[in-house]
Amino acid sequence: MDRHGNDILVVWDETDPQSDAYLQAALFVAVCLATRQKRGDDTGNIKALADVETRVEREIKRHEKLRAIAESIQKKADDMLEELKSSDKGLGSILKDARATLRALNVELASVDEERQSPVSLPAGELGKARGALDAA
Repeated sequence: MDRHGNDILVVWDETDPQSDAYLQAALFVAVCLATRQKRGDDTGNIKALADVETRVEREIKRHEKLRAIAESIQKKADDMLEELKSSDKGLGSILKDARATLRALNVELASVDEERQSPVSLPAGELGKARGALDAA
């Protein structure tokens, strides 16, 4: 919303309820301007209307600032969701690789278990010979 002298410019979208506040403020300022022109002799009322007009304009600017902040927050939230989706994919890939590694380790562990079930043993007396050979070296 902008005011240029007695002209008021406002953008209003009938399908966007958030723009209703701008239309209401523009109508209010228009009434203030019309009243000021009609009763030009009462300076007290004119000053009061000018004060109200200034306050309304200040609140509209504040409203615009809040809208920009809310849109920024929404964009950051959308960005965070995109990052989370990307992270979900990364974690899924890591978990897939970890499962594959565990499967590979289970195959190796199964081989160790098989080895333990049929151990290789030295014939009787060979252990002493092996110790003697190690001591000589």
